[in-house]
Amino acid sequence: MRGRRYVLGLCTLVVGIIIIGNALMQTRTQDEATKVMVSPTSQTVMKGQNFTVNISVVPGTEIAGMQFSLRFNSSLLKANSVSEGELFKQGGHITFFNPGTIDNEEGIISEVWGNIIRRGSVSTPGTFAIINMTASNSETGISHISLFHVKVTDPEGNPVPITIENGTVEVHSEHEICFDTGPGGYPSIMGTHFGNFTPFHNITVNRIYTYAIPGTGGHSEHVIFYENGRKIAEGNWSGYIHNDYHYIVFPAPFSLEANKTYSYEIKTGSYPQIIHNKTLKNACGEVICDKFVDVNGIVHDDWIPAFRLEYHDE
Repeated sequence: MRGRRYVLGLCTLVVGIIIIGNALMQTRTQDEATKVMVSPTSQTVMKGQNFTVNISVVPGTEIAGMQFSLRFNSSLLKANSVSEGELFKQGGHITFFNPGTIDNEEGIISEVWGNIIRRGSVSTPGTFAIINMTASNSETGISHISLFHVKVTDPEGNPVPITIENGTVEVHSEHEICFDTGPGGYPSIMGTHFGNFTPFHNITVNRIYTYAIPGTGGHSEHVIFYENGRKIAEGNWSGYIHNDYHYIVFPAPFSLEANKTYSYEIKTGSYPQIIHNKTLKNACGEVICDKFVDVNGIVHDDWIPAFRLEYHDE
């Protein structure tokens, strides 16, 4: 009887060790996974605009080679070329790069690959490939940029664990987008933004779009614009009642003059994208953060909401 108990106890101990070992191995594998992502994760372009999509890599271990294929909406985008980034050239390594095959009818770029020649490896994040693309002249909408057949290898040619982050490109008509900060990112938290912005062109606006952290319901809940302390526009979120819940539609269109400064008060909910700078300046204009009071009452002076002002003829 004692012998049976001893054997049973020993078996239980062995099984426990195996389970714990597998769990630790799985955790370690997840921690060391190499991240392959479309960068930027989301971007907005005009019809007919040339732009780039990067395939970026954050190594979880020493790597020396990789490959991927990519799918996009051929009615919205056209791929022009694929060129090598600096990922494997770090440290002066000599590399070989195959730009793959572009099929714009199917919307596929296939068999892009590259590696370090001779001995060597990298572990610092970088861009593996740069894809030059052109938006459609006639169509608008959202194209998913989806990676597949992705493989990353170590210096011995063995595959390493990976995670993949895909992206989107939104094509707009030129007259629709009036002012655009561009996307932001993490960290993100709901709260109220106070600041001012100066458009570089005369614009007419009837709605505002809030960039959301991918996979969330990020949005703005309440927006007010002021001119010299006078309220000129106010809008409220209508909830998750349709696919355009990232928008707030204003009751009536309003106009903003070029090179005139306006103030904003934007209350956000869920997970909006944030531009972590005190100021932002691009071709649309300039934005300056006065303060951001997050939901916990903490005040920040370098959090700009990522938003887009539009005019949409209903």
